[in-house]
Amino acid sequence: VLDMVLLIWPIVLSRWEINKEYRNAEEAEGNQDVSYSILQWEAKKFQYVYDSWGGDRVTDFLDITVAYSVVACWGCILPTIATLAL
Repeated sequence: VLDMVLLIWPIVLSRWEINKEYRNAEEAEGNQDVSYSILQWEAKKFQYVYDSWGGDRVTDFLDITVAYSVVACWGCILPTIATLAL
């Protein structure tokens, strides 16, 4: 559950900041259609670097590896553990 929270929280914060900036831009332009480019959106996201809120490749693969090893090691002793792993 904590992994899901740590994955979703940076997305929510990024979206909040983007919406806040979008509303400020609309107010400054007088309610005209303001476009937000993909490059601007990417600049606002959390960075995907080691030990950060945005996640990192090491932690992502480590979570998968640990889950697989638990199922592989305990699966021969208690085969129903695979259903719990889902």
